[in-house]
Amino acid sequence: MNSRIETPFDTIENAQEYLRLLAETIAENKNDIENEITIATSQMSDGVVQALRMVEYNLEKLQRHLVGSSRALNDLRSLRRLLLQERRATNDTKPDQGAKTPDVISTFPATEEPNDAHPVFITRN
Repeated sequence: MNSRIETPFDTIENAQEYLRLLAETIAENKNDIENEITIATSQMSDGVVQALRMVEYNLEKLQRHLVGSSRALNDLRSLRRLLLQERRATNDTKPDQGAKTPDVISTFPATEEPNDAHPVFITRN
């Protein structure tokens, strides 16, 4: 049998849903920590307050990383849609018409090594 176990990251959409749930959990925990900091400021030692502020800082940092990851997933999903539309358009063209050449070509300069090369974009007139 060649069955594959499905994970939260099998598709971009599943990964986005996972990140959304994780972001909700982080937001809830941030609210809880903010309430605990308020209580601890008046009732507990400075060490406990500092520890709670470190927790709050790390939750904020994690939240920022999740925002960046969500944006990257959105970009990947958009690029996937773009590529799939272009493939469909190419497959739908008649064999005698051929595929339309793109208006922008990405190439690597011949003078640079492939590992250090950056693509150069050329626009056709």
